Amino acid sequence: MATYFEGAVKQGTNPSEYGNDVGYATFVRTATLQAATVSNVDATIPVPRGAQILSITADTSVAWTATGAVTFTAGITAGGTEYITSVDLKTVVRSAPTLTAAQVGAMANVGTNTNVVVRANSASGANATGTTLVTVLYAAKL
Repeated sequence: MATYFEGAVKQGTNPSEYGNDVGYATFVRTATLQAATVSNVDATIPVPRGAQILSITADTSVAWTATGAVTFTAGITAGGTEYITSVDLKTVVRSAPTLTAAQVGAMANVGTNTNVVVRANSASGANATGTTLVTVLYAAKL
């Protein structure tokens, strides 16, 4: 059975949220991108308003079989690149994308748009096979 918390879960030696050694708990949400008979495979991963995204990883467990690249992106809308611009899921088994300053800033506070939309895009058309588990690691904030 799970325990539900409203607000940020914090830890430190001072019960005040203003102590200098207070830290936030981290949480994980996942979604699976599964090959389909379309060029774009999308999934939406909700995170709490104001959360800080610490990382977004894409782990490919079944190789994608499209003729060309299968591009992984993450943003606030389908096909968006606010968080991750482009990783080829055919050549990278576990993504460790290089982020821009703007993407790091966007991940620092997701604001009121609480959806991370991830996409596997095959410019050459539909994929016969391919499976990628996307994990968003985040810290909830007040």
